[in-house]
Amino acid sequence: MSNWTLVDEEPQPDIVTCDGAYEAVSLRFVHDTEPAQVTVTLYVYDRTERGHDSDGYDFDVEEQVEFLLGTDRDDLTGTEVWSDYTYDHPSIRSWETEIEAEDYRDHEVRRWMDMGAEHFLTWDGTV
Repeated sequence: MSNWTLVDEEPQPDIVTCDGAYEAVSLRFVHDTEPAQVTVTLYVYDRTERGHDSDGYDFDVEEQVEFLLGTDRDDLTGTEVWSDYTYDHPSIRSWETEIEAEDYRDHEVRRWMDMGAEHFLTWDGTV
C-alpha cells in the first residue's frame, strides 16, 4: 500500500540554479496521512561547467529530492517547519550528448511515476 500520492499527472518543468544545469522536470508527492511533501527534480547538467575535464562524456543526470514537513496539509509550503534534501546521480555513467542524457532523465521520471515514491523513499513523512 502506498503512503505517497503523485500530485501532478505530468512532470512539471522546473528551474535549477546550479552550475551547468539544463532543463529540469519535477514530480511532487504528498503523504496520505502526514502533512508532508516530497519533490523530486531530475535534470541534465554539463560536467565541464562544474570543472570536470572533458572526456567526451560530458553530460550527466542529477536527482534532487526535497523533503518538506508542514503543519497544515492544505498549505504545506506556507506552514513549513522542517525540510531537507538529498542529491544523487541515478546512473553510474555519463553521456556524450545532451539528448542522450535527457532521454535517461525522462526514463528516471517515468520510473518515479510508475513505481511510486514509496519504492524509492524510506522517509515516513515525520521527523
